[in-house]
Amino acid sequence: MPDWLGEGMAGAAAGGLTLALTLLGVLSRILYMELRGRMERAERALRRQIEAAEEALRLRVERAEGRIDEVHLRFARRDDIARELEGIRQAFSEVFAELRRANEGIAALRGESAAS
Repeated sequence: MPDWLGEGMAGAAAGGLTLALTLLGVLSRILYMELRGRMERAERALRRQIEAAEEALRLRVERAEGRIDEVHLRFARRDDIARELEGIRQAFSEVFAELRRANEGIAALRGESAAS
């Protein structure tokens, strides 16, 4: 076999390897961009859901605060006030439980532990 043929085959092999590595780089970049786009879309969807949940919880807190402000006007007897305060406490505990679950869900999506 002539020397130039061996050199040509080595050059072709090097060119093929270069082409394969280039294609691998291009494909990895395409996959990266696709995954990044999907993550950004998921983040936007999650943000919209969180904002809606926060708004709903904010309204519930405002209603509970309004109930606190009206307690002395609506109830004259001590047991009625105690019952109303228990209802308010229950409303706040539900709101805080939902906030805690939302924070745990967000932490899980971010890859953090729920204890952090």
